[in-house]
Amino acid sequence: MARLLASPAFTRARALAGPLADDSVRLRTLLEQVDRKTFGIGTIDDLHGRLDIDIACSVVEARAEELDEGLGEGVDDLDPTTSARLRLVIAALSYLVIDHDAIPDHRPNGHIDDVAIVRWVTQVAAGHLPPPHDDHGHHGPVAPSSGAPIGAPLDGAVG
Repeated sequence: MARLLASPAFTRARALAGPLADDSVRLRTLLEQVDRKTFGIGTIDDLHGRLDIDIACSVVEARAEELDEGLGEGVDDLDPTTSARLRLVIAALSYLVIDHDAIPDHRPNGHIDDVAIVRWVTQVAAGHLPPPHDDHGHHGPVAPSSGAPIGAPLDGAVG
């Protein structure tokens, strides 16, 4: 799992998560991309890990609704745990819609990495799995490009 989380594709998805977290239109666009996603074996509906994808989508939909109703704080204003979990969920769904990730999605087994990341993230976000610690006492695996724990804010992230 650590290799997937440190992959260039997940690092890119993670960099997009912060800016996406405060934009309801872009969050809904992400949800539409997830709904339309196809793999070598078929659509999202054909995947064994669909429940975890549905859970992640529900989290993102709830965030978009909060923002639309003016009830949502900026992601940087949330408590650190909530912010990190939200960013992870958004990053996982962003990774899911990337076609050329660790295992290219057009291959018959191209969905395995996507489902693994979404499953791991939903378990971490739900508090069922503790995020791993790095050597500096940070929670979560460290992203190689930033040195920050995965789920932590990235300076200069663009979306």
